[in-house]
Amino acid sequence: MDGTADRRRGFSLREELEDLERRLDGPEEVRVRRLPSPGIAAVLAFFWPGLGHLYAGRLTASLGWFVGTAVAYRLFFVPGFVVHAFCIWSAYRAAEDCEG
Repeated sequence: MDGTADRRRGFSLREELEDLERRLDGPEEVRVRRLPSPGIAAVLAFFWPGLGHLYAGRLTASLGWFVGTAVAYRLFFVPGFVVHAFCIWSAYRAAEDCEG
């Protein structure tokens, strides 16, 4: 069979050889997204309110927790501590939700 029939179908010998070379070179690089760790999210939220949520990929929640905790600490120490503790727990749960 000559190459004209193959060219009409859209195939060429060069394309087939390039495809074969790609397959023989081995698998392409595969990037795996690492899921956030709930423990790391909690530790980050402990040191900086909202950072655990940011680590878990929740930007809006991160900003909300940062501002909310800052306001609570400004009002008085005890409400700030309670809000901060709840922020840590929430960051842990946010990272858990990412794990499926």
